Amino acid sequence: AGKDTIDGGKGDDKINGGLHDDRLFGAAGNDFIEGAEGADYLEGNDGNDFLYGGTGSDTLKGGSGDDYLDGGAGDDLLWGDAGDDELKGDKGNDTLDGGHGNDILEGGGGADLLRGGDGDDVLFGGSGNDYIEAGAGDNRLTGGAGEDIFIFQTDAKSFDRITDFNLEDDVIRIENGAKSLDDLQILEYSFSAGAEAPFAGVSIIYDQHNISHEILIENVTKHPSGHAADRPGGEQNTIGRSAQGENILCIKHH
Repeated sequence: AGKDTIDGGKGDDKINGGLHDDRLFGAAGNDFIEGAEGADYLEGNDGNDFLYGGTGSDTLKGGSGDDYLDGGAGDDLLWGDAGDDELKGDKGNDTLDGGHGNDILEGGGGADLLRGGDGDDVLFGGSGNDYIEAGAGDNRLTGGAGEDIFIFQTDAKSFDRITDFNLEDDVIRIENGAKSLDDLQILEYSFSAGAEAPFAGVSIIYDQHNISHEILIENVTKHPSGHAADRPGGEQNTIGRSAQGENILCIKHH
């Protein structure tokens, strides 16, 4: 009836929190943990666990193992930790962090922050204006509806793919990477009619310390008055190359 703390201990447990702000721990085993109402803390620990936050602003931590985390309604914090996890923010403005492993993150409704972490991850923002950060590994990013910001850390070699990109709404941010647009290579691009620069309409925010990194952007949505263009002869349109490495920005128009 009150604020409960429950530790399932060893074995496969089913734990339900109830109406208030509860702390629920699965420990060892493959556990099912549901927070229900209130602002709850759920931790799966060892094993392949299922965590559901329910209503309220909840914190879910998968622990080791391949876990499924669903925040439910409310502004939730989900952390997959170790293992190949699946995280779903559901309703609300959620923060999802895959941690280690090859994870699947889905923001759902609301303005969400998605961090892939280590591993080869799949990130889907859903509806709302989302921040989607690739992290290390070869990642697949989909913004969905809304004005989304795609963030890439280029302190390790990786290949990242954006499956949808709206030139009017979406932004690419490269951190710890290109020192200027001269450190980017544009292979194919879309731009508005009358634009002065070949990469006009693609908003790129850059930082410093260039390291090799490659980003592929597919299904570009261009401005209604714009058109796609390629370098004559099919050659790569090399904007520039740094001495320390090369950042490649590939935009495919379909």
